[in-house]
Amino acid sequence: MKTNFIHKLTTVVFAFVLLFGATAQAQTPTYAYAPTSVGTNVFPLGNASSNFCQWLYQPGDFSPTPPGGLLITTIYIKSGNAYSSGGTFTNLSIKIGTTSLSCLSSGTWNTGLTTVYSNASASIASWTTNGWVAFTLQTQFYYSGTSNIILEITQSGFTNPMYLQQGTFSGCNRRMYGSSTSASSTGADGSCLSFGFDAVPAACSGTPSAPTVVTPPFPPTAPLCAGSTTTLTASNPNFGTGISFQWQISSGGSTGPWANVTNGSGATTLSYTTGAVLAPTYYRMGVTCSNSNLTTYSAPYYLLTGAPIPS
Repeated sequence: MKTNFIHKLTTVVFAFVLLFGATAQAQTPTYAYAPTSVGTNVFPLGNASSNFCQWLYQPGDFSPTPPGGLLITTIYIKSGNAYSSGGTFTNLSIKIGTTSLSCLSSGTWNTGLTTVYSNASASIASWTTNGWVAFTLQTQFYYSGTSNIILEITQSGFTNPMYLQQGTFSGCNRRMYGSSTSASSTGADGSCLSFGFDAVPAACSGTPSAPTVVTPPFPPTAPLCAGSTTTLTASNPNFGTGISFQWQISSGGSTGPWANVTNGSGATTLSYTTGAVLAPTYYRMGVTCSNSNLTTYSAPYYLLTGAPIPS
């Protein structure tokens, strides 16, 4: 099945981004975890042995809380020291992934993350204490706005160490740390990197996933009274912009022919209230992606009407 949205979108990265890797700037991220009470730590960009970290973030950690259906385009980390001469990081890698975990524990590294930035020699011209360092992602990352995410950063060498600003969570490990050459972390604690990101609305693409009419069917013992109305509700598994809905009615059986509903209310929403239904009728809902002009329909929903049949 084709995806209904762009989970990962590879972008054209300008030559200067590939060369310099990141920029230190006064610009602040659109969504940020930026605690006011912070410390600094050399893991993972200022230490040769503990050069691998994973941090966990929940949607409520960010201000403002991110909406759903975003493509993360740029990430920011906050430095805890300053180097006017900048520095170069060898084999700098940044990964992001979603997780069902709410806290981390020391052990095997979390896998299945998406590499969003990788540079064999990432140079940063300079950075300042308490300044954001921005990385334009080579692969944009789809974020639903509801999942917890894991951020991973690792390197294998540096000319000047970058200390990182971190907040602290009590009673919940938010960081795993250790060596990039080890399959498991050295430890885990409540430290959490000051981290932010910019994002754009994700656009749908390809064939949308089929919606599902979730309204329970009317049984023969309790059909909808003929001439009454009812509300049909569908679930939408698609994210992103460019998605539209349309309820349809069949003038025949479950195979159609089908036409857009013309009475009732909510014909282009997830919840449709019918007009008066005089006889048993089939309905379905279509989901269209405007970017691909493709539509997928739910399974037909049979709306039974009539007088109750004694059980």
